[in-house]
Amino acid sequence: MKSIELFVGKYDEDHPTVFPKIIRLFAVLFLNFGVLALLWQLPDTLIRSWMGDREFANWATVYSVLLIIYYGSESFSLTFGGGFFMLGSLFVTQRLSMMFPEDLLIVSGILIGVSAFFFLIGRLISKSLKNFLNDIIYLPIQPVWVLSYLYRWIGLSI
Repeated sequence: MKSIELFVGKYDEDHPTVFPKIIRLFAVLFLNFGVLALLWQLPDTLIRSWMGDREFANWATVYSVLLIIYYGSESFSLTFGGGFFMLGSLFVTQRLSMMFPEDLLIVSGILIGVSAFFFLIGRLISKSLKNFLNDIIYLPIQPVWVLSYLYRWIGLSI
Protein backbone atom coordinates (compact mmCIF):
# COMPACT_ATOMS: atom_id res chain seq x y z
CA MET A 1 0.00 0.00 0.00
CA LYS A 2 1.32 3.44 -0.93
CA SER A 3 1.91 6.05 1.78
CA ILE A 4 -0.61 8.34 0.08
CA GLU A 5 -3.31 5.70 0.50
CA LEU A 6 -2.51 5.51 4.21
CA PHE A 7 -2.97 9.28 4.57
CA VAL A 8 -6.26 9.24 2.65
CA GLY A 9 -7.44 6.31 4.77
CA LYS A 10 -6.59 8.22 7.94
CA TYR A 11 -8.59 11.23 6.71
CA ASP A 12 -11.55 8.99 5.93
CA GLU A 13 -11.32 7.52 9.41
CA ASP A 14 -11.22 10.98 11.04
CA HIS A 15 -14.26 12.17 9.06
CA PRO A 16 -16.80 9.35 8.90
CA THR A 17 -19.83 11.46 7.89
CA VAL A 18 -20.44 13.51 4.76
CA PHE A 19 -21.02 16.99 6.25
CA PRO A 20 -17.52 17.35 7.83
CA LYS A 21 -16.03 16.18 4.52
CA ILE A 22 -17.87 18.95 2.65
CA ILE A 23 -16.68 21.52 5.19
CA ARG A 24 -13.15 20.15 4.84
CA LEU A 25 -13.30 20.60 1.07
CA PHE A 26 -13.76 24.35 1.52
CA ALA A 27 -11.13 24.44 4.25
CA VAL A 28 -8.58 22.73 1.98
CA LEU A 29 -9.29 25.16 -0.87
CA PHE A 30 -8.99 28.26 1.32
CA LEU A 31 -5.87 26.94 3.04
CA ASN A 32 -4.20 26.06 -0.25
CA PHE A 33 -4.84 29.52 -1.70
CA GLY A 34 -3.80 31.19 1.57
CA VAL A 35 -0.50 29.30 1.79
CA LEU A 36 0.28 29.93 -1.88
CA ALA A 37 -0.49 33.64 -1.42
CA LEU A 38 1.81 33.69 1.61
CA LEU A 39 4.59 31.91 -0.31
CA TRP A 40 4.04 34.29 -3.24
CA GLN A 41 5.01 37.14 -0.90
CA LEU A 42 8.32 35.69 0.31
CA PRO A 43 11.54 37.24 -1.01
CA ASP A 44 12.44 35.41 -4.19
CA THR A 45 15.90 36.60 -5.22
CA LEU A 46 17.31 33.06 -5.09
CA ILE A 47 14.49 31.71 -7.27
CA ARG A 48 14.79 34.58 -9.74
CA SER A 49 18.53 33.97 -10.03
CA TRP A 50 17.68 30.44 -11.26
CA MET A 51 14.57 31.15 -13.33
CA GLY A 52 15.12 34.73 -14.43
CA ASP A 53 12.76 37.62 -13.85
CA ARG A 54 9.51 35.81 -14.64
CA GLU A 55 6.16 36.39 -13.00
CA PHE A 56 5.92 32.85 -11.64
CA ALA A 57 9.52 32.75 -10.35
CA ASN A 58 8.68 32.58 -6.64
CA TRP A 59 8.40 30.20 -3.70
CA ALA A 60 4.74 29.39 -4.41
CA THR A 61 5.77 27.92 -7.76
CA VAL A 62 8.63 25.94 -6.18
CA TYR A 63 6.24 24.56 -3.54
CA SER A 64 3.71 23.60 -6.24
CA VAL A 65 6.32 21.89 -8.43
CA LEU A 66 7.67 19.93 -5.45
CA LEU A 67 4.14 18.80 -4.59
CA ILE A 68 3.51 17.70 -8.17
CA ILE A 69 6.76 15.70 -8.09
CA TYR A 70 5.69 14.11 -4.80
CA TYR A 71 2.27 13.27 -6.21
CA GLY A 72 4.00 11.74 -9.24
CA SER A 73 6.15 9.56 -7.01
CA GLU A 74 3.02 8.24 -5.33
CA SER A 75 0.62 7.81 -8.23
CA PHE A 76 0.59 8.46 -11.96
CA SER A 77 -3.04 9.63 -11.89
CA LEU A 78 -2.32 12.00 -9.00
CA THR A 79 0.34 13.70 -11.10
CA PHE A 80 -2.32 14.94 -13.49
CA GLY A 81 -5.02 15.73 -10.95
CA GLY A 82 -2.63 17.24 -8.41
CA GLY A 83 -0.77 19.10 -11.13
CA PHE A 84 -3.99 20.55 -12.52
CA PHE A 85 -5.12 21.55 -9.02
CA MET A 86 -1.78 23.16 -8.08
CA LEU A 87 -1.36 24.96 -11.41
CA GLY A 88 -4.92 26.26 -11.17
CA SER A 89 -4.21 27.39 -7.62
CA LEU A 90 -1.09 29.21 -8.83
CA PHE A 91 -3.08 31.08 -11.46
CA VAL A 92 -5.71 32.07 -8.87
CA THR A 93 -2.91 33.24 -6.55
CA GLN A 94 -1.36 35.23 -9.38
CA ARG A 95 -4.74 36.90 -10.00
CA LEU A 96 -5.05 37.67 -6.29
CA SER A 97 -1.60 39.25 -6.37
CA MET A 98 -2.72 41.46 -9.25
CA MET A 99 -6.01 42.41 -7.55
CA PHE A 100 -4.40 43.09 -4.16
CA PRO A 101 -0.72 43.92 -4.87
CA GLU A 102 -0.14 45.74 -1.58
CA ASP A 103 -2.50 43.66 0.54
CA LEU A 104 -1.71 40.09 -0.49
CA LEU A 105 -0.31 39.32 2.96
CA ILE A 106 -3.61 40.40 4.52
CA VAL A 107 -5.56 38.36 1.94
CA SER A 108 -3.44 35.28 2.70
CA GLY A 109 -4.01 35.77 6.43
CA ILE A 110 -7.76 36.02 5.88
CA LEU A 111 -7.78 32.89 3.69
CA ILE A 112 -5.74 30.92 6.24
CA GLY A 113 -7.98 32.18 9.05
CA VAL A 114 -11.15 31.18 7.17
CA SER A 115 -9.68 27.74 6.48
CA ALA A 116 -8.75 27.29 10.16
CA PHE A 117 -12.34 28.18 11.05
CA PHE A 118 -13.67 25.58 8.58
CA PHE A 119 -11.24 22.95 9.89
CA LEU A 120 -12.30 23.70 13.45
CA ILE A 121 -16.02 23.45 12.60
CA GLY A 122 -15.40 20.16 10.77
CA ARG A 123 -13.47 18.81 13.75
CA LEU A 124 -16.18 19.89 16.19
CA ILE A 125 -18.86 18.19 14.09
CA SER A 126 -16.85 14.97 13.80
CA LYS A 127 -15.92 15.24 17.52
CA SER A 128 -12.20 14.82 16.87
CA LEU A 129 -10.80 18.15 18.05
CA LYS A 130 -7.61 16.50 19.32
CA ASN A 131 -6.53 15.98 15.68
CA PHE A 132 -6.91 19.65 14.72
CA LEU A 133 -3.12 20.15 14.40
CA ASN A 134 -2.95 17.23 11.94
CA ASP A 135 -4.89 19.42 9.52
CA ILE A 136 -1.93 21.81 9.46
CA ILE A 137 0.76 19.10 9.49
CA TYR A 138 -0.71 17.27 6.49
CA LEU A 139 -1.10 20.39 4.36
CA PRO A 140 0.61 18.94 1.24
CA ILE A 141 -1.57 15.81 1.35
CA GLN A 142 -4.90 17.61 1.67
CA PRO A 143 -5.41 18.36 -2.04
CA VAL A 144 -4.89 14.63 -2.64
CA TRP A 145 -7.61 13.90 -0.09
CA VAL A 146 -9.99 16.08 -2.11
CA LEU A 147 -8.81 14.46 -5.37
CA SER A 148 -9.33 10.97 -3.97
CA TYR A 149 -13.05 11.66 -3.60
CA LEU A 150 -13.25 13.09 -7.09
CA TYR A 151 -11.37 10.07 -8.46
CA ARG A 152 -13.66 7.63 -6.67
CA TRP A 153 -16.71 9.50 -7.96
CA ILE A 154 -15.58 9.13 -11.59
CA GLY A 155 -14.28 5.59 -11.09
CA LEU A 156 -10.50 6.14 -11.05
CA SER A 157 -8.10 4.80 -8.46
CA ILE A 158 -5.35 6.79 -6.80
